[in-house]
Amino acid sequence: MAEMAFPESMGFSATGLYLSGGSLLMPVFLHILVDLRALLFAPGREHRESAPIGAGSAR
Repeated sequence: MAEMAFPESMGFSATGLYLSGGSLLMPVFLHILVDLRALLFAPGREHRESAPIGAGSAR
């Protein structure tokens, strides 16, 4: 349930912006900023060294 706190708060914020301003431009702009933040600050893949195929594996 804790993972739903951010999307829920963003939904309430976007709704508040729409109702107070009467336009969808600000909620859309806010959504774009959140998407850019996720794109730019996404955790990268960790590079790990892989063992050669068949090394240490017995079938």
